[in-house]
Amino acid sequence: MHLASGSDGVQGGGVSRRALGSARAVLLGPVQAATYLLNHGLLAGALGGLLAGRAPWALGVPAAAAVRVAGQLGFIALSGWTMNENLWALLLSNVFALLVRRAGRGGRGMEQH
Repeated sequence: MHLASGSDGVQGGGVSRRALGSARAVLLGPVQAATYLLNHGLLAGALGGLLAGRAPWALGVPAAAAVRVAGQLGFIALSGWTMNENLWALLLSNVFALLVRRAGRGGRGMEQH
């Protein structure tokens, strides 16, 4: 795909991405295609847009990180929906348990005492 973008410009890269997305949806199914889009496609699109717009690195890196986090949260939501599980509750209970455990140690590290 990068070769198509390099040889044919932005238009060729867009055609390649659409073709790859369609092939992935047909061959692997819509859930796998959506998973790929959330994990990789959103970040690639955001980075491509930021680089094409000549955005400074101080803006591009945090924006790309925010898009990556949004994609991962979308992946968790999609996974929870397909497995019919509440992964948000599981994730939050683990985070809260970790915070309570750390608070019980007076803010010290996770080493054993």
